Amino acid sequence: MGLPHLDLDALFWGAGWTPVDAVIFQNRAREALSAETWIADGNYSGPVGEMLLSHAELAIWLDLPLRTCLPRLLKRSFRRAARGEELFAGNQETFGHLFARDSILLWGPAHHRQHRRRWRHHLGPNKPHELPVLHLTRSTAVAPALRDMSLLPPSCEDGGTVPHTVIASAVRVPWHSHHGGYDRLLDYLPEAKRITAPRGITGQKIATAAHHWLRRRCPLPFYPAEHFATDARVLVGREPAHILYGDEQFWFSRHRPGPTAVTYHQPPAHLARFMPATNWRRLAAHASQIIALAPDQLAFFANHLSEERVHLIPHGIDTAVFTPAGVPETGCRPMLLTVGWWLRDWDVLDMVHDRLHRRYGNDIELVVVTRQADRRTWHPAVRVLEGISELTLTQLYRQATAVFLPLTDATANNALLEALACGTPVVATDTGGISYYTGHGSAALLTPPGDAAAADEAVETLLGELGTAAHAARRAAARERAELFAWPRIADQVRSVYRLLEDER
Repeated sequence: MGLPHLDLDALFWGAGWTPVDAVIFQNRAREALSAETWIADGNYSGPVGEMLLSHAELAIWLDLPLRTCLPRLLKRSFRRAARGEELFAGNQETFGHLFARDSILLWGPAHHRQHRRRWRHHLGPNKPHELPVLHLTRSTAVAPALRDMSLLPPSCEDGGTVPHTVIASAVRVPWHSHHGGYDRLLDYLPEAKRITAPRGITGQKIATAAHHWLRRRCPLPFYPAEHFATDARVLVGREPAHILYGDEQFWFSRHRPGPTAVTYHQPPAHLARFMPATNWRRLAAHASQIIALAPDQLAFFANHLSEERVHLIPHGIDTAVFTPAGVPETGCRPMLLTVGWWLRDWDVLDMVHDRLHRRYGNDIELVVVTRQADRRTWHPAVRVLEGISELTLTQLYRQATAVFLPLTDATANNALLEALACGTPVVATDTGGISYYTGHGSAALLTPPGDAAAADEAVETLLGELGTAAHAARRAAARERAELFAWPRIADQVRSVYRLLEDER
């Protein structure tokens, strides 16, 4: 449907299959449902169920018989257990869980009739609200009914978009937020079929063994077994392909018979260190089209292939998930938030933190969200967070007076786009592609590389504006800038490259 997916189970469960406190669950749901658009699923009653119905514009009631639901429940549960799929808060369904007394395989059938009675009260003809309800009692009626309401794209039989005309290698970067990262592009390209690493144990063992022997032949500095597996699977396909992370996935697949588009993420200086220019020319020759995420990448690839085969298409952001929540209250301590770890200028960060703490003491909150936090020493006044949920991260963006991103280099930057989408002004280093994403308006203040004094002055400017019309204007400008990079816009641009691939077949 092209809408951000909200799984209420992910808000309800904590670690070890322990439900979170009811108040926390309600607060999480309230925050998630405040987004502009979403599609939620879950079998919850009580305050959260009422909250869901009060926020929704349409309820889709899948009132399917047990003979339909039970086989699907069995298939899903055994697949999850066999593959060791990670669910909410790191939880997994195991075969031990499936055969326990509180197994979902027993709980589901036992509560099926009870759930149907409850939803009949809430969504049936005598429902106590005016919310429109799409009541579906047969699985074969689901897709046609959604298409009739324009909630699904037309099927190929209807003369609409033909699905899966392109294969796309997708890996999930583990430190990206759930709705962050470049692979989210594929959520808006239904014609692209995701090619992922094998999830079964046997497939993983085969991929690991092959990677052990072939890894030495690949010059890419980061090329784990999972990326090798997607590289190999794309290699054998003949249809047009899109390699989403060329820096880490495009090597053996350069010999594939079909046309290929490749997106590169790293700055030119890092790409140049991957391998010699002669190797780059040979590799680039096998890419039909290259997608660059920042203008300075264009010059790098212009040295290796013709200009018409290189396309500047920016990174996108989910503007339906990362949304503003009004101007922070002036009575609270101002917060300076830094997010990320790759290509961060830690020296500048430390110097700015030290100056702010000397100036304001405990009257300012310094927060860093990062990974591998134990690998460096932080200023004592800094609150360091690691492994937080996307919901918590979004709340931090919204609460922050400013997001501070001191960088050594960059093309696109997830933290930058997430902050702008949440309507938070940014202080960032003017390097690489940063100005391409911030523009030259009031959404961001850019400072010279390595200049801690200039960065400190820019942060002071934003702190001084807190509570004024100027600060509100910056927040509005930040959101307006982010909307230029909404994923549907970016998907349309990438689709034009897919058409070029089709023409090459």
